[in-house]
Amino acid sequence: MKFIVDCMLGKLAKWLKILGFDTVYFSKIEDSSLLALAQKEGRVLLSRDNGLIEKSRDIKTLFIESEDWNPQVEQVLDEFELWPEVLKNREILKPCS
Repeated sequence: MKFIVDCMLGKLAKWLKILGFDTVYFSKIEDSSLLALAQKEGRVLLSRDNGLIEKSRDIKTLFIESEDWNPQVEQVLDEFELWPEVLKNREILKPCS
């Protein structure tokens, strides 16, 4: 699953990348450019901005409820049922003995 994360959610973007998800984040970008990129690349838009969510007509979105990164990550993993993928990635990333 590919994500595009708005500028309000930098820590969420960082942790999604650490967990192995294809995640794009810009600290500054116009809403129209963000939406165009999401549409062009088939990314799910993650945002805390209701106005941006309302503008995203044909784009899959998720409104992020919490202001803290840990519950944000949990919300994304729960919503898209991504826990098995996280566990699989964890196995791949284990250091060799």
